[in-house]
Amino acid sequence: MLRRYFSQPTEYPCMESAASPPINPLKGIGYMLATMFLFSCINGTAKTLIETMPVVEIVWARYFFQMLLLVLFFRGDWSK
Repeated sequence: MLRRYFSQPTEYPCMESAASPPINPLKGIGYMLATMFLFSCINGTAKTLIETMPVVEIVWARYFFQMLLLVLFFRGDWSK
């Protein structure tokens, strides 16, 4: 009876999807480059604005516009 619980399975269905090649690696590379560029722009803008604006206002604007960009990027069907 314990053998049923502790025996090694013959197939690993999760391994099939993990071992499959990526569909479009250039798309992933493009997303990574765009992300690094946008984070650099956001940090540079925040460091520039800190000389003239309160920190709380800069942080609020930073996260508000990041959320706005994410909502526009993922504006598909949310029910899935």
